[in-house]
Amino acid sequence: EVRSTGKPFFAYEHPLTFNRNEKIETLYFDFIYQPYYESADRSIATGVISVGHDVTEQVLIKKSTEESEKKWKELANDMPVMVWTADKSGRIDFLNDQWYEFTGLSEEASLGYGWVDVLHPDDVERCAGIWRHALENEVLYEVEVRYKGKDGQYRWSIARGTPIRHQGEIIKWYGTSTDIHERKQLEIHLEDKVRERTKELERK
Repeated sequence: EVRSTGKPFFAYEHPLTFNRNEKIETLYFDFIYQPYYESADRSIATGVISVGHDVTEQVLIKKSTEESEKKWKELANDMPVMVWTADKSGRIDFLNDQWYEFTGLSEEASLGYGWVDVLHPDDVERCAGIWRHALENEVLYEVEVRYKGKDGQYRWSIARGTPIRHQGEIIKWYGTSTDIHERKQLEIHLEDKVRERTKELERK
């Protein structure tokens, strides 16, 4: 086809099997098939030049990374808390099944900055400010916040995020959001009781 059309052909990470030293091995190559012309007449190619570049190491690293990521996501989906990851700029790029089960949102609606839409209106500015501070100063992220469930009710959670570094630079954020609703409700109730008692004592 390259000879008849004169159009080059490209193949990327193409597997080839070799019998080397009585051992079957699969290697991966990037290929280019380029038409070759012996004369100025470029209407018909007289041959094809083939160049192959061994990319086996890169492919194996990528496959290993993909397999590790798959196992990690399976583990994250088995956890009883919301698990999330974000890129270095702070955009959420993964949320586990617990998030989708609680919020009822789709992946498209949740990733990036879609998670802000389920925050309680009174928590948005505070939560965004703490997240922005963590990103800019490369420090741990922690905030108590209310998320709206698919039933329309808000529940308190504590969100924590940890920056992951490679050669000194942040490449990823890993975090969790854990339900603390009952504990938070008790704290609020006790705080209200303390305020009521303080006002009563002040009146007396």
